Amino acid sequence: MLYGTLGNGLQVPLVGLGTYKIPNEEMHSVLEKAFECGYRKIDTARYYKNEEAIGKAISEIGIPRNELFITTKMDVESLYKSISFLGHKRKLPIRKQSLRSALFQQLERLHTDYVDMYLLHAAIPKYYEYWGKEVKILYNEGYVKSFGVCHFNKSDFELYETELKELPMINQIEISPFNTNKEIISYCDGKGVRLEAFATFGTTKKNPVAATELLENEIITVIAKKYGKTPSQVILRWVIEQGISVVPKARSEKHLLENIDIFDFELSAEEMQSIDTLNKDNKWRYFR
Repeated sequence: MLYGTLGNGLQVPLVGLGTYKIPNEEMHSVLEKAFECGYRKIDTARYYKNEEAIGKAISEIGIPRNELFITTKMDVESLYKSISFLGHKRKLPIRKQSLRSALFQQLERLHTDYVDMYLLHAAIPKYYEYWGKEVKILYNEGYVKSFGVCHFNKSDFELYETELKELPMINQIEISPFNTNKEIISYCDGKGVRLEAFATFGTTKKNPVAATELLENEIITVIAKKYGKTPSQVILRWVIEQGISVVPKARSEKHLLENIDIFDFELSAEEMQSIDTLNKDNKWRYFR
């Protein structure tokens, strides 16, 4: 496994396992196969409702905690309560629980004393200052080894930096040949913010059939044939050659092995550029 490095020196596996919508009853089996294949990075979130299944599986399988890289996320809206006011439900700025309390509940579910990466799951400006200040305290105390955000664009970063005088360490965003996101990649590179990609095969709620279109694309399939790889392996290789880590979801042993077996070939500059030409800006802004 190859690693990237965050600004604080923390090493991040370039390929991890996304767990969104993996059924809880399958989690033990999937993680056991993933660990056998060489995965050590697990990506989850409070929103996924699978932290407890992941923590239980990790404990039962017995991989040493110091060998794992666990990412989870907090959608800060869940810290606030919805109440009825004059017959209408609306969010009021009454804190239901602190970020500290929420994280400790997540740690308990994950059977761990810390998470390697803690991300703000929603790009909602009214939460930036609160998140940034509270997560920094948890980071300084060692409960969070690194922290970042999801779905941030340039204006989000500018507002975050204005309010907090610093930037998060990582930005997890959609990146695929159908949504290359070059502008935000360039911006983050210039600011020293590491990127992590999801929806790498182009499939989102906005375009649920994109994976089929992308994996059958002639540019991708010709490159795959040249290297004796699958189209999905070419796409994942295209991502990591940009210095970006990736967390594709997989459940079968076949796909788990396929997604991690991408370190024995390299794409040429011309091949990278030809894949870039597939961009359609097919993006789905989560929580926007």
